[in-house]
Amino acid sequence: SPSSARSSSAAFLFAGLSCCIISAASATSQLTAPTNTSLMRIPSSAFTSSTSLAFKNRAVNSMQQQFNSKTASSAAAAAASASPNKKSKLIMNAAASTTTTSSYRPLQNFRKSLHHSYIEQLSSEDPHNLEKSLARKSNVHPGRPIYNGHYVKVRPTALKNPKLVIYSPEMVRDLGFEEGEVYSEEFVAYFSGDVDGATTSTTDGNGEEMEGLNEIETWATPYALSIMGKRYTNNCPYGTGDGYGDGRAISIGEVVVPFNDDNGDSSNESLYPKHAARYELQLKGAGQTPFCRGADGRAVLRSSIREFLASEAMHHLGISTTRALSLIVSDDPGGDTSARPWYSDRAQTRALPTMDDPRLAQYDDQQKREIISQIAAQNKADPDVMREEKCAITTRVASSF
Repeated sequence: SPSSARSSSAAFLFAGLSCCIISAASATSQLTAPTNTSLMRIPSSAFTSSTSLAFKNRAVNSMQQQFNSKTASSAAAAAASASPNKKSKLIMNAAASTTTTSSYRPLQNFRKSLHHSYIEQLSSEDPHNLEKSLARKSNVHPGRPIYNGHYVKVRPTALKNPKLVIYSPEMVRDLGFEEGEVYSEEFVAYFSGDVDGATTSTTDGNGEEMEGLNEIETWATPYALSIMGKRYTNNCPYGTGDGYGDGRAISIGEVVVPFNDDNGDSSNESLYPKHAARYELQLKGAGQTPFCRGADGRAVLRSSIREFLASEAMHHLGISTTRALSLIVSDDPGGDTSARPWYSDRAQTRALPTMDDPRLAQYDDQQKREIISQIAAQNKADPDVMREEKCAITTRVASSF
């Protein structure tokens, strides 16, 4: 139908872009669904309809046993060949866990690699400005003005009933996660916004955390808007620029990988060697931040899939861009949904001007035809219905300087 064609055109575009990954990268799959099945095999129609999760769940059910078997075999082989000095690792998935020893916990390496230079070296809003800002916060508007500071500390709003949809194995390796760790409840919880609840596996029976784990920090950053050197404030809700920032993106950590955990030296230079890579991780659709202008702070599965595919495709085409680590959806039953504008079959495009339209009187016939042709090419219907869609969170990863 015309409505389905309009609503799915962008998804088809990015699904097409994703095919470039295969030709631009190595023969191994660069994107992985939770079934170890390449996303390229999922039909484009799944990206634009409510059947996408049903498709994924059928694949999960049919492939989960194969994954469990492979994980157990890999863990056994790794244990047999590992050097006595190397730490054993815990391999986990959504259905079961296979351990070589109990020494490794999900998110353990991630917590050790955290190094928040942005938070440590820059400043947040001072107490006076925070008090002034809170005084202007209303019950109607979710945001508040930010008068100073490089960041605002804010915790994500966790998704209900989170389920892993897809992840990038390459990004998982680059960030130092263990094989299979993406299937752990802790990974899914952390990267769906439950950053505090996800750390229970790294505590003992008394609630004390394991040694060597770094503090979790989460924050949002303000922005300035300048066009051709001119400062713009007219679309700021306060008319001053104090409300500029991302209303639904929250940074959840800055990591240095690889980090050095085995030399017994606790100096900063030793733990974070200069040859290591530094990344910042951010959740898109993680709930409202102080910069929110009135929306719900969420992203939906449809647009999140497009962003995931486009960012990874651009990377493998050699274009420096933000990477995607994982995509997690708020699944049924009881998952989070958001209302989004959509097109019904009744959506109508605007009427085109005719050759005798008085607004075109100053042009000759050839110019009139060209103008009408240009308007026709740009003529689009406006969304005319609201549709509830499942919320999702994409974890974006970028080099941090």
